[in-house]
Amino acid sequence: MPANLKPLADFLQGKTNILLTTHARADGDAIGSSLAMLELLEKLEKKVEIHLPTPFAQRYVFMDPGKILRVYGQDADPNKNWDGLIVLDTGTWSQLAEMGNWIKQQFVPTCVIDHHVTQDYIGNPLILDVSAEATGRLVYECFNHFGVTPTASAANHMFIAIATDTGWFRHANTTASSFSLAGELTKLGATPTLVYDALFDSNSLAKQKLAGTMLSRCQTRQGGKLIYSWLTQSDFSNANARTSDAEDLIVYLRSTACADIVIFFLEINETTTRVNFRSRTGADVCQIAQQFGGGGHKLAAGATVLLPINQAIEKILVLGEGLVKTKSSPRENQS
Repeated sequence: MPANLKPLADFLQGKTNILLTTHARADGDAIGSSLAMLELLEKLEKKVEIHLPTPFAQRYVFMDPGKILRVYGQDADPNKNWDGLIVLDTGTWSQLAEMGNWIKQQFVPTCVIDHHVTQDYIGNPLILDVSAEATGRLVYECFNHFGVTPTASAANHMFIAIATDTGWFRHANTTASSFSLAGELTKLGATPTLVYDALFDSNSLAKQKLAGTMLSRCQTRQGGKLIYSWLTQSDFSNANARTSDAEDLIVYLRSTACADIVIFFLEINETTTRVNFRSRTGADVCQIAQQFGGGGHKLAAGATVLLPINQAIEKILVLGEGLVKTKSSPRENQS
């Protein structure tokens, strides 16, 4: 059932300057939803900007030929007279990085549009549908609610949102309605073949080198049911890579046949480690992420851990092993 969007309409009433943002390390759903929402709001005669909390990966540059996306602390100027803020594809402060601290100081009316279970309730209204495979679906419903037909560009952005969050329509959050929506977006001008080539067949050499390093370190626990690996900042220097090049490398780990739970550790600096989790058996990895202020979905979650990478690995593997021991569900898939 579509989300109740009347609170969003009420929120927008009388507002003219809207700031959009999403989670750090923005992915296809985050960027696609933001760009599509920008088009919708502009058609509703709003002045809109998108400010991302952190730089986005090179693989998504093709989505922003007009360089609409700005980055907080770099080319974004958030200190304007915004009368509304919309946060897309996250409802947790930790996912907003330093931009979250700025938001807390502004007292700008804030709306959250999201599909994740984990919520800090950072805004009101909260447009939440945890049954949606992607926030892109909620944005599509917003177009319908306001009676606006998306352009081919917006359709493409929403298609990317749906396709990336479903692992190109192969994960457990994919439903019959996912394919129906993909079909509608294609009718509106989305280009699946070109999108797939740009997203999955255009990896940089630096990213390929990182993948090789990560796979060479792959280790197991619990008889191979827990698979894990890591990358350090030295690895990025050696590969001449950026942190964003590590996005989605966890898919190489989770394709291991024996894996039940997969954990990928990424050193951010000497005191901070980013950790991503995937479950293939129904075990709830989000419960581990939440212990460190993170969140996500039952089968896919992440957290930023304020520990050096060696300590983070030691601490989280203990929790991961405990989860492997208690899991009992058949294998599942989700991004």
